Amino acid sequence: MALTRDEMFWNAFSSHIEKTVQATKLLIDIMADPTRAEALGVEIGRLETEGDKITHETVIALHATWITPLDREEIHDLIARLDDVLDNVESASERVGLYEVIESRDEAVQLATVVHEMALLAQQAIGALRGMKDPKSLLELCGGLGRKEREADTVYRRGLAKLFKSGGDALEVHSTSAGVTSVVLVLALVLTGAVTGFAEALTGFADPVAYFLLGVLTIGLAVSRSGLAERIARFFLRRSRGSARSLYLQLLLAFPLLTFVLPSATTRTGILIHVYEQALELAGIPRRAPVARAIMMALNSINRLASTVLLTGGITPVVAAALIGGLYWSQWLLLMSVPYLALLAIGSLLIYLLYRRGFELRLPALPDDSPRPLSDRERRTIAITICASLLWLTDAVHHWHPVVPALLAWIFLLMPRVGVLTWSEFERDIGWTNFFVLASSLSLARNCTVTRAR
Repeated sequence: MALTRDEMFWNAFSSHIEKTVQATKLLIDIMADPTRAEALGVEIGRLETEGDKITHETVIALHATWITPLDREEIHDLIARLDDVLDNVESASERVGLYEVIESRDEAVQLATVVHEMALLAQQAIGALRGMKDPKSLLELCGGLGRKEREADTVYRRGLAKLFKSGGDALEVHSTSAGVTSVVLVLALVLTGAVTGFAEALTGFADPVAYFLLGVLTIGLAVSRSGLAERIARFFLRRSRGSARSLYLQLLLAFPLLTFVLPSATTRTGILIHVYEQALELAGIPRRAPVARAIMMALNSINRLASTVLLTGGITPVVAAALIGGLYWSQWLLLMSVPYLALLAIGSLLIYLLYRRGFELRLPALPDDSPRPLSDRERRTIAITICASLLWLTDAVHHWHPVVPALLAWIFLLMPRVGVLTWSEFERDIGWTNFFVLASSLSLARNCTVTRAR
Protein backbone atom coordinates (compact mmCIF):
# COMPACT_ATOMS: atom_id res chain seq x y z
CA MET A 1 0.00 0.00 0.00
CA ALA A 2 1.37 3.41 -1.00
CA LEU A 3 2.22 5.81 1.81
CA THR A 4 0.40 9.12 2.12
CA ARG A 5 2.46 12.31 2.14
CA ASP A 6 1.83 12.73 5.89
CA GLU A 7 3.08 9.21 6.62
CA MET A 8 6.14 9.80 4.46
CA PHE A 9 7.21 12.87 6.47
CA TRP A 10 6.62 11.21 9.83
CA ASN A 11 8.50 8.10 8.71
CA ALA A 12 11.39 10.30 7.59
CA PHE A 13 11.58 11.94 11.04
CA SER A 14 11.40 8.55 12.76
CA SER A 15 14.01 6.97 10.50
CA HIS A 16 16.39 9.89 10.92
CA ILE A 17 16.21 9.98 14.71
CA GLU A 18 16.70 6.20 14.77
CA LYS A 19 20.01 6.72 12.93
CA THR A 20 20.99 9.25 15.59
CA VAL A 21 20.10 6.85 18.42
CA GLN A 22 22.30 4.17 16.85
CA ALA A 23 25.14 6.64 16.21
CA THR A 24 25.12 8.01 19.78
CA LYS A 25 25.24 4.46 21.15
CA LEU A 26 28.35 3.84 19.06
CA LEU A 27 29.79 7.14 20.31
CA ILE A 28 29.56 5.83 23.89
CA ASP A 29 31.55 2.77 22.82
CA ILE A 30 34.20 5.00 21.18
CA MET A 31 34.56 7.14 24.30
CA ALA A 32 34.82 4.05 26.47
CA ASP A 33 37.52 2.55 24.22
CA PRO A 34 39.06 5.16 21.88
CA THR A 35 41.18 2.48 20.16
CA ARG A 36 37.98 1.34 18.43
CA ALA A 37 37.33 4.82 16.99
CA GLU A 38 38.40 3.97 13.46
CA ALA A 39 36.26 0.83 13.14
CA LEU A 40 33.18 2.27 14.86
CA GLY A 41 33.65 5.59 13.06
CA VAL A 42 33.07 3.83 9.75
CA GLU A 43 29.68 2.62 10.99
CA ILE A 44 28.78 6.11 12.25
CA GLY A 45 29.79 7.49 8.84
CA ARG A 46 27.43 5.02 7.17
CA LEU A 47 24.58 6.13 9.43
CA GLU A 48 25.38 9.78 8.71
CA THR A 49 25.28 9.11 4.95
CA GLU A 50 21.90 7.41 5.30
CA GLY A 51 20.70 10.40 7.34
CA ASP A 52 21.84 12.78 4.59
CA LYS A 53 19.85 10.74 2.07
CA ILE A 54 16.72 10.93 4.23
CA THR A 55 17.17 14.71 4.61
CA HIS A 56 17.59 15.20 0.87
CA GLU A 57 14.54 13.06 0.02
CA THR A 58 12.46 14.90 2.63
CA VAL A 59 13.33 18.33 1.23
CA ILE A 60 12.51 17.15 -2.31
CA ALA A 61 9.15 15.82 -1.11
CA LEU A 62 8.51 19.05 0.79
CA HIS A 63 8.91 21.16 -2.35
CA ALA A 64 6.59 18.82 -4.25
CA THR A 65 3.83 18.80 -1.61
CA TRP A 66 1.21 21.51 -1.19
CA ILE A 67 -0.50 20.26 1.99
CA THR A 68 1.86 19.17 4.76
CA PRO A 69 1.25 17.80 8.30
CA LEU A 70 3.19 20.74 9.80
CA ASP A 71 4.14 24.15 8.48
CA ARG A 72 6.63 23.85 5.64
CA GLU A 73 9.25 25.86 7.54
CA GLU A 74 8.80 23.64 10.61
CA ILE A 75 9.31 20.46 8.58
CA HIS A 76 12.41 21.90 6.94
CA ASP A 77 13.84 23.11 10.26
CA LEU A 78 13.13 19.82 12.03
CA ILE A 79 14.78 17.57 9.42
CA ALA A 80 17.70 20.02 9.10
CA ARG A 81 18.29 20.11 12.87
CA LEU A 82 18.09 16.31 13.06
CA ASP A 83 20.71 16.17 10.34
CA ASP A 84 22.92 18.65 12.22
CA VAL A 85 22.87 16.43 15.33
CA LEU A 86 23.94 13.38 13.35
CA ASP A 87 26.66 15.42 11.62
CA ASN A 88 28.02 16.52 15.00
CA VAL A 89 28.07 12.95 16.31
CA GLU A 90 30.11 11.91 13.27
CA SER A 91 32.41 14.90 13.74
CA ALA A 92 33.05 13.96 17.39
CA SER A 93 33.90 10.37 16.44
CA GLU A 94 36.25 11.58 13.68
CA ARG A 95 38.16 13.81 16.10
CA VAL A 96 38.87 10.91 18.45
CA GLY A 97 40.65 9.11 15.62
CA LEU A 98 42.20 12.25 14.12
CA TYR A 99 43.80 13.29 17.43
CA GLU A 100 44.88 9.67 18.08
CA VAL A 101 43.25 9.53 21.50
CA ILE A 102 44.25 6.33 23.28
CA GLU A 103 42.65 6.94 26.66
CA SER A 104 39.54 8.97 27.49
CA ARG A 105 38.31 10.48 30.72
CA ASP A 106 35.22 9.47 32.65
CA GLU A 107 33.49 12.73 31.73
CA ALA A 108 33.82 11.93 28.01
CA VAL A 109 31.90 8.67 28.52
CA GLN A 110 29.35 10.44 30.72
CA LEU A 111 28.83 13.19 28.16
CA ALA A 112 28.35 10.67 25.33
CA THR A 113 25.87 8.80 27.52
CA VAL A 114 23.85 11.96 28.16
CA VAL A 115 23.81 12.67 24.41
CA HIS A 116 22.49 9.16 23.77
CA GLU A 117 19.79 9.62 26.42
CA MET A 118 18.78 12.90 24.77
CA ALA A 119 18.53 11.12 21.42
CA LEU A 120 16.19 8.57 23.00
CA LEU A 121 14.04 11.36 24.47
CA ALA A 122 13.96 13.10 21.08
CA GLN A 123 12.84 9.83 19.50
CA GLN A 124 9.95 9.61 21.97
CA ALA A 125 9.10 13.29 21.38
CA ILE A 126 8.86 12.76 17.62
CA GLY A 127 6.55 9.82 18.25
CA ALA A 128 4.39 11.95 20.56
CA LEU A 129 4.35 14.80 18.02
CA ARG A 130 2.75 12.54 15.45
CA GLY A 131 -0.97 13.15 15.77
CA MET A 132 -0.53 15.31 18.90
CA LYS A 133 -2.69 12.92 20.88
CA ASP A 134 -0.95 13.62 24.19
CA PRO A 135 0.35 17.23 24.34
CA LYS A 136 1.11 16.94 28.06
CA SER A 137 3.42 13.99 27.48
CA LEU A 138 5.15 15.88 24.68
CA LEU A 139 5.79 18.88 26.94
CA GLU A 140 7.20 16.56 29.63
CA LEU A 141 9.59 15.06 27.08
CA CYS A 142 10.70 18.55 26.05
CA GLY A 143 11.30 19.38 29.68
CA GLY A 144 13.34 16.21 30.03
CA LEU A 145 15.49 17.27 27.08
CA GLY A 146 16.11 20.62 28.75
CA ARG A 147 17.20 18.92 31.97
CA LYS A 148 19.53 16.60 30.06
CA GLU A 149 21.06 19.57 28.27
CA ARG A 150 21.83 21.21 31.61
CA GLU A 151 23.26 17.91 32.86
CA ALA A 152 25.53 17.80 29.81
CA ASP A 153 26.74 21.34 30.58
CA THR A 154 27.57 20.29 34.14
CA VAL A 155 29.52 17.23 32.99
CA TYR A 156 31.40 19.31 30.40
CA ARG A 157 32.39 22.01 32.90
CA ARG A 158 33.44 19.41 35.48
CA GLY A 159 35.59 17.61 32.92
CA LEU A 160 37.15 20.87 31.75
CA ALA A 161 37.97 21.87 35.33
CA LYS A 162 39.68 18.50 35.92
CA LEU A 163 41.81 19.00 32.83
CA PHE A 164 43.22 22.25 34.18
CA LYS A 165 43.66 20.93 37.72
CA SER A 166 45.42 17.75 36.64
CA GLY A 167 48.44 19.59 35.27
CA GLY A 168 48.60 17.21 32.32
CA ASP A 169 49.99 17.73 28.85
CA ALA A 170 48.97 21.07 27.37
CA LEU A 171 47.75 19.25 24.27
CA GLU A 172 45.01 17.72 26.39
CA VAL A 173 43.59 21.06 27.51
CA HIS A 174 40.62 22.61 25.76
CA SER A 175 41.60 25.49 23.46
CA THR A 176 41.31 29.07 24.64
CA SER A 177 38.96 31.52 22.98
CA ALA A 178 40.47 33.07 19.85
CA GLY A 179 39.70 36.55 21.16
CA VAL A 180 41.54 35.88 24.43
CA THR A 181 44.48 34.40 22.50
CA SER A 182 44.65 37.60 20.45
CA VAL A 183 44.98 39.75 23.57
CA VAL A 184 47.62 37.37 24.97
CA LEU A 185 49.56 37.82 21.72
CA VAL A 186 49.56 41.60 22.12
CA LEU A 187 50.77 41.31 25.73
CA ALA A 188 53.45 38.81 24.70
CA LEU A 189 54.85 41.25 22.15
CA VAL A 190 55.35 43.81 24.93
CA LEU A 191 56.45 41.51 27.78
CA THR A 192 59.04 39.67 25.69
CA GLY A 193 60.58 42.92 24.48
CA ALA A 194 59.73 42.22 20.85
CA VAL A 195 58.37 45.78 20.66
CA THR A 196 59.20 48.88 22.63
CA GLY A 197 55.70 49.50 23.93
CA PHE A 198 51.97 49.03 23.57
CA ALA A 199 51.75 51.60 20.77
CA GLU A 200 53.76 49.28 18.50
CA ALA A 201 52.01 46.16 19.77
CA LEU A 202 48.65 47.65 18.84
CA THR A 203 49.58 48.82 15.34
CA GLY A 204 47.27 46.20 13.80
CA PHE A 205 44.30 47.76 15.58
CA ALA A 206 44.94 50.99 13.64
CA ASP A 207 45.21 49.15 10.32
CA PRO A 208 42.28 49.93 7.97
CA VAL A 209 42.09 46.29 6.79
CA ALA A 210 40.55 45.10 10.07
CA TYR A 211 37.81 47.73 9.89
CA PHE A 212 37.23 47.07 6.18
CA LEU A 213 36.53 43.38 6.83
CA LEU A 214 34.26 44.28 9.75
CA GLY A 215 32.10 46.36 7.40
CA VAL A 216 32.14 43.74 4.65
CA LEU A 217 31.09 40.93 7.00
CA THR A 218 28.23 43.11 8.25
CA ILE A 219 27.00 43.67 4.68
CA GLY A 220 26.94 39.91 4.16
CA LEU A 221 25.05 39.39 7.42
CA ALA A 222 22.48 42.04 6.43
CA VAL A 223 21.88 40.31 3.09
CA SER A 224 21.22 37.09 4.97
CA ARG A 225 19.06 38.53 7.77
CA SER A 226 16.96 40.76 5.52
CA GLY A 227 15.80 37.83 3.38
CA LEU A 228 17.72 38.90 0.27
CA ALA A 229 19.97 35.84 0.40
CA GLU A 230 16.98 33.49 0.37
CA ARG A 231 15.31 35.44 -2.45
CA ILE A 232 18.43 35.25 -4.62
CA ALA A 233 18.98 31.60 -3.66
CA ARG A 234 15.46 30.69 -4.80
CA PHE A 235 16.07 32.53 -8.08
CA PHE A 236 19.26 30.55 -8.73
CA LEU A 237 17.59 27.25 -7.82
CA ARG A 238 14.67 27.89 -10.18
CA ARG A 239 17.04 28.84 -12.99
CA SER A 240 19.12 25.69 -12.41
CA ARG A 241 16.06 23.49 -13.22
CA GLY A 242 17.19 20.71 -10.91
CA SER A 243 20.76 20.57 -12.26
CA ALA A 244 23.72 20.93 -9.87
CA ARG A 245 25.93 21.67 -12.89
CA SER A 246 23.70 24.59 -13.85
CA LEU A 247 23.84 25.97 -10.29
CA TYR A 248 27.66 25.81 -10.42
CA LEU A 249 27.76 27.45 -13.86
CA GLN A 250 25.54 30.32 -12.69
CA LEU A 251 28.01 30.96 -9.88
CA LEU A 252 30.95 31.12 -12.26
CA LEU A 253 29.17 33.48 -14.66
CA ALA A 254 28.21 35.75 -11.76
CA PHE A 255 31.82 36.45 -10.76
CA PRO A 256 32.85 38.87 -13.55
CA LEU A 257 29.38 40.44 -13.74
CA LEU A 258 29.16 41.16 -10.02
CA THR A 259 32.59 42.76 -10.08
CA PHE A 260 31.10 45.84 -11.75
CA VAL A 261 28.59 46.15 -8.89
CA LEU A 262 30.78 44.98 -6.00
CA PRO A 263 34.43 45.68 -6.81
CA SER A 264 35.71 44.15 -3.58
CA ALA A 265 36.20 40.39 -3.88
CA THR A 266 35.84 40.09 -0.11
CA THR A 267 32.44 41.81 -0.25
CA ARG A 268 31.26 39.54 -3.07
CA THR A 269 32.38 36.46 -1.16
CA GLY A 270 30.73 37.69 2.05
CA ILE A 271 27.39 38.08 0.23
CA LEU A 272 27.53 35.04 -2.07
CA ILE A 273 28.42 32.67 0.77
CA HIS A 274 25.13 33.55 2.49
CA VAL A 275 23.23 33.20 -0.81
CA TYR A 276 24.62 29.77 -1.63
CA GLU A 277 24.31 28.55 1.95
CA GLN A 278 20.60 29.34 1.62
CA ALA A 279 20.46 27.60 -1.78
CA LEU A 280 22.15 24.47 -0.43
CA GLU A 281 19.85 24.43 2.60
CA LEU A 282 16.72 24.88 0.45
CA ALA A 283 17.92 22.02 -1.76
CA GLY A 284 18.60 19.82 1.27
CA ILE A 285 22.29 19.43 0.36
CA PRO A 286 24.58 18.80 3.37
CA ARG A 287 27.47 21.23 3.79
CA ARG A 288 30.04 18.46 3.35
CA ALA A 289 28.49 17.13 0.13
CA PRO A 290 30.80 17.29 -2.95
CA VAL A 291 28.74 19.91 -4.79
CA ALA A 292 28.66 22.12 -1.67
CA ARG A 293 32.45 21.86 -1.36
CA ALA A 294 32.89 22.71 -5.04
CA ILE A 295 30.78 25.86 -4.71
CA MET A 296 32.56 27.07 -1.57
CA MET A 297 35.99 26.37 -3.10
CA ALA A 298 35.08 28.43 -6.19
CA LEU A 299 33.84 31.27 -3.98
CA ASN A 300 37.11 31.44 -2.08
CA SER A 301 39.50 31.02 -5.01
CA ILE A 302 38.26 31.83 -8.53
CA ASN A 303 36.03 34.66 -7.31
CA ARG A 304 39.02 36.80 -6.32
CA LEU A 305 40.43 36.74 -9.85
CA ALA A 306 37.51 38.84 -11.12
CA SER A 307 38.72 42.00 -9.38
CA THR A 308 42.15 41.51 -10.95
CA VAL A 309 40.93 41.37 -14.54
CA LEU A 310 38.48 44.27 -14.36
CA LEU A 311 40.56 46.73 -12.32
CA THR A 312 37.54 47.92 -10.37
CA GLY A 313 39.01 48.35 -6.93
CA GLY A 314 40.89 45.17 -6.09
CA ILE A 315 44.09 45.84 -4.12
CA THR A 316 46.34 43.70 -6.35
CA PRO A 317 45.45 45.23 -9.74
CA VAL A 318 45.35 48.81 -8.47
CA VAL A 319 48.82 48.54 -6.90
CA ALA A 320 50.22 46.70 -9.93
CA ALA A 321 48.82 49.26 -12.38
CA ALA A 322 50.24 52.11 -10.31
CA LEU A 323 53.70 50.50 -10.23
CA ILE A 324 53.69 49.92 -13.99
CA GLY A 325 52.34 53.41 -14.70
CA GLY A 326 50.58 54.83 -17.74
CA LEU A 327 47.88 52.14 -17.89
CA TYR A 328 44.23 52.95 -18.46
CA TRP A 329 41.33 50.71 -17.51
CA SER A 330 40.78 49.57 -21.13
CA GLN A 331 44.45 48.68 -21.59
CA TRP A 332 44.51 46.70 -18.37
CA LEU A 333 41.35 44.82 -19.40
CA LEU A 334 42.86 43.88 -22.78
CA LEU A 335 46.08 42.69 -21.16
CA MET A 336 44.46 40.71 -18.34
CA SER A 337 41.26 39.32 -19.91
CA VAL A 338 42.94 36.42 -21.71
CA PRO A 339 45.00 35.08 -18.76
CA TYR A 340 42.06 35.66 -16.43
CA LEU A 341 39.60 33.76 -18.60
CA ALA A 342 42.16 30.98 -18.98
CA LEU A 343 42.62 30.77 -15.20
CA LEU A 344 38.85 30.91 -14.68
CA ALA A 345 38.30 28.07 -17.15
CA ILE A 346 41.15 25.92 -15.79
CA GLY A 347 40.24 26.51 -12.15
CA SER A 348 36.54 25.85 -12.74
CA LEU A 349 37.31 22.65 -14.65
CA LEU A 350 39.69 21.36 -11.98
CA ILE A 351 37.13 21.98 -9.23
CA TYR A 352 34.47 20.28 -11.35
CA LEU A 353 36.66 17.23 -11.97
CA LEU A 354 37.63 17.05 -8.29
CA TYR A 355 33.97 16.90 -7.21
CA ARG A 356 32.39 15.57 -10.42
CA ARG A 357 30.35 12.89 -8.63
CA GLY A 358 28.51 15.56 -6.69
CA PHE A 359 27.26 17.19 -9.88
CA GLU A 360 25.17 14.10 -10.69
CA LEU A 361 22.85 15.12 -7.85
CA ARG A 362 19.34 16.23 -8.86
CA LEU A 363 18.11 19.32 -7.05
CA PRO A 364 14.48 19.66 -5.93
CA ALA A 365 12.16 21.71 -8.13
CA LEU A 366 10.89 24.70 -6.17
CA PRO A 367 7.25 25.73 -6.61
CA ASP A 368 6.99 28.35 -9.35
CA ASP A 369 5.43 30.95 -7.08
CA SER A 370 5.31 34.58 -8.14
CA PRO A 371 8.05 36.57 -6.34
CA ARG A 372 6.84 38.40 -3.28
CA PRO A 373 7.37 42.18 -3.15
CA LEU A 374 10.61 43.42 -1.65
CA SER A 375 10.32 43.98 2.06
CA ASP A 376 11.37 47.23 3.70
CA ARG A 377 14.47 45.51 5.19
CA GLU A 378 15.46 44.17 1.76
CA ARG A 379 15.09 47.60 0.12
CA ARG A 380 17.22 49.25 2.78
CA THR A 381 19.89 46.56 2.50
CA ILE A 382 20.02 47.00 -1.30
CA ALA A 383 20.20 50.79 -0.99
CA ILE A 384 23.04 50.75 1.56
CA THR A 385 25.02 48.12 -0.38
CA ILE A 386 24.66 49.99 -3.68
CA CYS A 387 25.75 53.26 -2.06
CA ALA A 388 28.86 51.56 -0.67
CA SER A 389 29.60 50.03 -4.09
CA LEU A 390 29.25 53.40 -5.82
CA LEU A 391 31.74 54.90 -3.39
CA TRP A 392 34.18 52.06 -4.10
CA LEU A 393 33.79 52.48 -7.86
CA THR A 394 34.30 56.25 -7.74
CA ASP A 395 37.40 56.26 -5.53
CA ALA A 396 39.34 57.96 -8.33
CA VAL A 397 37.07 61.00 -7.82
CA HIS A 398 36.83 61.33 -4.04
CA HIS A 399 40.10 59.50 -3.15
CA TRP A 400 38.58 57.87 -0.08
CA HIS A 401 40.24 54.81 1.34
CA PRO A 402 38.14 51.62 0.72
CA VAL A 403 37.57 51.32 4.46
CA VAL A 404 35.43 54.50 4.48
CA PRO A 405 32.52 53.05 2.40
CA ALA A 406 32.77 49.80 4.39
CA LEU A 407 32.46 51.59 7.73
CA LEU A 408 29.69 53.84 6.44
CA ALA A 409 27.76 50.73 5.41
CA TRP A 410 28.43 49.22 8.86
CA ILE A 411 27.12 52.35 10.59
CA PHE A 412 23.95 52.62 8.51
CA LEU A 413 23.16 48.89 8.70
CA LEU A 414 23.26 49.08 12.51
CA MET A 415 21.65 52.51 12.87
CA PRO A 416 18.21 52.42 14.57
CA ARG A 417 15.25 53.08 12.20
CA VAL A 418 17.63 53.09 9.23
CA GLY A 419 19.55 49.84 9.34
CA VAL A 420 18.37 46.25 9.19
CA LEU A 421 20.45 44.70 12.00
CA THR A 422 20.31 45.02 15.75
CA TRP A 423 23.45 45.31 17.83
CA SER A 424 22.73 41.93 19.45
CA GLU A 425 22.57 40.28 15.99
CA PHE A 426 25.92 41.80 15.09
CA GLU A 427 27.56 40.65 18.33
CA ARG A 428 26.07 37.15 18.09
CA ASP A 429 26.83 36.43 14.43
CA ILE A 430 30.02 38.42 13.86
CA GLY A 431 31.14 39.77 17.20
CA TRP A 432 34.47 41.27 18.10
CA THR A 433 36.46 38.02 18.12
CA ASN A 434 37.06 38.25 14.36
CA PHE A 435 38.23 41.84 14.74
CA PHE A 436 40.61 41.03 17.60
CA VAL A 437 42.09 38.04 15.77
CA LEU A 438 42.67 39.99 12.57
CA ALA A 439 44.02 43.11 14.28
CA SER A 440 46.44 41.17 16.50
CA SER A 441 47.60 39.14 13.49
CA LEU A 442 48.30 42.37 11.62
CA SER A 443 50.25 43.65 14.64
CA LEU A 444 52.37 40.50 14.67
CA ALA A 445 52.96 40.61 10.91
CA ARG A 446 53.91 44.29 10.94
CA ASN A 447 56.35 43.89 13.82
CA CYS A 448 57.85 40.76 12.23
CA THR A 449 58.53 42.89 9.16
CA VAL A 450 60.08 45.70 11.17
CA THR A 451 62.32 43.37 13.21
CA ARG A 452 62.99 41.14 10.17
CA ALA A 453 61.78 38.13 12.12
CA ARG A 454 61.31 34.88 10.23
